[in-house]
Amino acid sequence: MADVMMFAVAAIGMALHWFKRWAAGQTDTGFWRYFFVVETKRSLAALATMVIAVATFLSTFDGHLSTSAFYTALLTGYASDSAANSG
Repeated sequence: MADVMMFAVAAIGMALHWFKRWAAGQTDTGFWRYFFVVETKRSLAALATMVIAVATFLSTFDGHLSTSAFYTALLTGYASDSAANSG
Protein backbone atom coordinates (compact mmCIF):
# COMPACT_ATOMS: atom_id res chain seq x y z
CA MET A 1 0.00 0.00 0.00
CA ALA A 2 2.89 2.36 0.70
CA ASP A 3 4.11 1.84 -2.85
CA VAL A 4 0.83 3.03 -4.35
CA MET A 5 0.77 6.01 -2.02
CA MET A 6 4.28 7.05 -3.07
CA PHE A 7 3.35 6.91 -6.75
CA ALA A 8 0.17 8.90 -6.05
CA VAL A 9 2.08 11.56 -4.13
CA ALA A 10 4.63 11.80 -6.95
CA ALA A 11 1.78 12.24 -9.45
CA ILE A 12 0.47 15.07 -7.26
CA GLY A 13 3.95 16.59 -7.50
CA MET A 14 3.69 16.51 -11.28
CA ALA A 15 0.31 18.23 -11.08
CA LEU A 16 1.78 20.87 -8.77
CA HIS A 17 4.42 21.67 -11.36
CA TRP A 18 1.71 22.22 -13.96
CA PHE A 19 -0.15 24.44 -11.47
CA LYS A 20 2.99 26.49 -10.83
CA ARG A 21 3.48 26.99 -14.57
CA TRP A 22 -0.19 27.88 -15.05
CA ALA A 23 -0.22 30.33 -12.13
CA ALA A 24 2.98 32.00 -13.38
CA GLY A 25 1.49 32.43 -16.84
CA GLN A 26 3.99 30.08 -18.51
CA THR A 27 1.16 27.99 -19.95
CA ASP A 28 -2.46 28.77 -20.65
CA THR A 29 -3.63 25.21 -21.27
CA GLY A 30 -5.71 23.26 -18.81
CA PHE A 31 -4.41 20.30 -16.85
CA TRP A 32 -5.74 17.49 -19.06
CA ARG A 33 -4.91 19.27 -22.28
CA TYR A 34 -1.39 20.08 -21.03
CA PHE A 35 -0.56 16.47 -20.15
CA PHE A 36 -2.52 14.51 -22.77
CA VAL A 37 -2.85 16.71 -25.88
CA VAL A 38 -0.29 19.49 -26.13
CA GLU A 39 2.78 18.01 -24.42
CA THR A 40 2.13 14.28 -24.82
CA LYS A 41 5.69 13.15 -25.59
CA ARG A 42 7.22 15.31 -22.90
CA SER A 43 4.57 14.21 -20.40
CA LEU A 44 5.31 10.55 -21.13
CA ALA A 45 9.01 11.25 -20.60
CA ALA A 46 8.21 12.98 -17.31
CA LEU A 47 5.98 10.09 -16.24
CA ALA A 48 8.64 7.51 -17.10
CA THR A 49 11.26 9.52 -15.20
CA MET A 50 8.97 9.76 -12.20
CA VAL A 51 8.14 6.04 -12.20
CA ILE A 52 11.81 5.07 -12.43
CA ALA A 53 12.83 7.51 -9.69
CA VAL A 54 10.06 6.41 -7.30
CA ALA A 55 10.79 2.73 -8.00
CA THR A 56 14.45 3.36 -7.21
CA PHE A 57 13.46 5.13 -4.01
CA LEU A 58 11.15 2.28 -3.05
CA SER A 59 13.91 -0.29 -3.59
CA THR A 60 15.78 1.27 -0.66
CA PHE A 61 12.66 2.25 1.31
CA ASP A 62 12.27 0.65 4.73
CA GLY A 63 8.48 0.83 4.65
CA HIS A 64 8.17 3.49 7.34
CA LEU A 65 5.84 6.21 6.05
CA SER A 66 7.14 9.51 7.27
CA THR A 67 6.84 13.12 6.29
CA SER A 68 10.26 13.07 4.67
CA ALA A 69 9.28 10.05 2.54
CA PHE A 70 6.19 11.90 1.29
CA TYR A 71 8.21 15.05 0.57
CA THR A 72 10.75 12.96 -1.33
CA ALA A 73 8.00 11.46 -3.50
CA LEU A 74 6.31 14.83 -4.01
CA LEU A 75 9.53 16.53 -5.06
CA THR A 76 10.43 13.58 -7.29
CA GLY A 77 7.23 14.10 -9.27
CA TYR A 78 7.69 17.86 -9.33
CA ALA A 79 11.30 17.63 -10.48
CA SER A 80 10.64 15.01 -13.13
CA ASP A 81 7.91 17.14 -14.71
CA SER A 82 10.08 20.23 -14.38
CA ALA A 83 12.99 18.55 -16.15
CA ALA A 84 11.11 16.83 -18.95
CA ASN A 85 8.10 19.06 -19.49
CA SER A 86 9.51 22.57 -19.33
CA GLY A 87 9.38 23.39 -23.06
